[in-house]
Amino acid sequence: MHAIITIIIAGIPTRPGYYTARCDGLLFCSSGQPLFDGARELLASSCPADATLETRYAGSEVASVVSAVCATAKLTVSEESNRPQRFKRWKAINPGEGSSLIAPAPVPAASLRMGAAQ
Repeated sequence: MHAIITIIIAGIPTRPGYYTARCDGLLFCSSGQPLFDGARELLASSCPADATLETRYAGSEVASVVSAVCATAKLTVSEESNRPQRFKRWKAINPGEGSSLIAPAPVPAASLRMGAAQ
């Protein structure tokens, strides 16, 4: 028998469009996509990939989404301009692509002048 994991999703009043995801009362994700990001967090915390994920909104007894953790973790929502929202395959961000996540330290002006004089 597969494990059933229930996630309770609630809006964050101070951050419109962001939600908390809790499992057994413990906060494990705050996100604009709590179902998908939550599934990835569960897998990262050694949740069985074949577990069933049941998602409910806070205060509701009705499951809004029931899915497999492994299938849900592979998805994200695409919000491209001039196109309707749709599911697409999630791709982890590769820090080697694009700009640096951390700004480089500024070079002091004195060392620039010293290099030009040599």
